[in-house]
Amino acid sequence: MNFCFIYNKNSASGNQSKYVNKIYKEIQKSFKIDFFETKSEKEALIVLRNLNKKKYNRLILAGGDGTVSFAVNQLIKQKYKFLETLLIGYVPTGTANVLKIELGISNKISSIVKTLTSD
Repeated sequence: MNFCFIYNKNSASGNQSKYVNKIYKEIQKSFKIDFFETKSEKEALIVLRNLNKKKYNRLILAGGDGTVSFAVNQLIKQKYKFLETLLIGYVPTGTANVLKIELGISNKISSIVKTLTSD
């Protein structure tokens, strides 16, 4: 599997970088993964516009609720041609993380990695 991992460095004032890096390194042990730390919507948009070039199977978004909303809406606006194998994963690193609570996502790195890498 080929992963694209986008981390919104501005979420939660960047206080989750160590946490995100641990998740990234665990996935990297078994899979090919490109990691992008973004500090603006413009930077994230560049990564999103280039997704088809790499034929990613997984798109991982790390940030808050706004990060997920922005990324999904941009893919829709771009009329992104999703591969049948593309799945979108979420690592909650925002301040409130309402989506995390609604989805019942665990804080445990092992649990998150297992979910993100499962078929």
